[in-house]
Amino acid sequence: MIQGGHQSAGPRSVRPATAYRLSPTRERVLGLLAQAPAPVTIAEVAAQLGGHANSARAHLDGLTEQGLVERETQRTQARGRPRYQYAITASGRAAHYSLEHADERALEYHGLLRAFVSHLDAYRERPGSVARDVGRLWGKTLAQTSDRPPRDQVLDLLTHLGFSPVEQVAGGLVELRSCPLLDLAGEHPDVICNVHVGMVQGLLSAAGGDPDGVALRAFAAPGACHLALPE
Repeated sequence: MIQGGHQSAGPRSVRPATAYRLSPTRERVLGLLAQAPAPVTIAEVAAQLGGHANSARAHLDGLTEQGLVERETQRTQARGRPRYQYAITASGRAAHYSLEHADERALEYHGLLRAFVSHLDAYRERPGSVARDVGRLWGKTLAQTSDRPPRDQVLDLLTHLGFSPVEQVAGGLVELRSCPLLDLAGEHPDVICNVHVGMVQGLLSAAGGDPDGVALRAFAAPGACHLALPE
């Protein structure tokens, strides 16, 4: 179910998500390594980020686990804990290039999506119903093997897709504080919002959860849409 609010309210817009599940900070770290003429240390990355060395280490280790960065022991005469330095891999360079050019490709696909949504909204008697069916199929394709509860998997995916979900204290309500398709949702809420509801339902179902209680109140408040997501 979708309830509409005022379109002057609602979430903020965001740039489209990329195929790489990287936080903005990790994208920045990857960019630093792509531009570095030689392997860098944790201290050097921390200095560039303006944060603590432990935070820089966590980001570098995460990129290493994804195969985007490689770690090697730094040669030193000092005793004690070994020091590491990090370099970008070939996969990392490809990922960095893709991230750098993601907005250009997204604009092209956004035009295609706009044409599809406009056609569906104009020529189907029940565009919202069709859009929700499409969303359910999409959600099922996004499901991954995971030990996390179905609801947590949905929140993880919403974060990755750029919805900035924030859980409320009670009632299973989630605020969606940003939207990757905000301009289209404002023009065609029955289509876009139903696609998003269907996506959540499809993912919940594929993860073993109950999709029946999912509901969206679009543009419910200044800065957010409200998603009912059963516990």
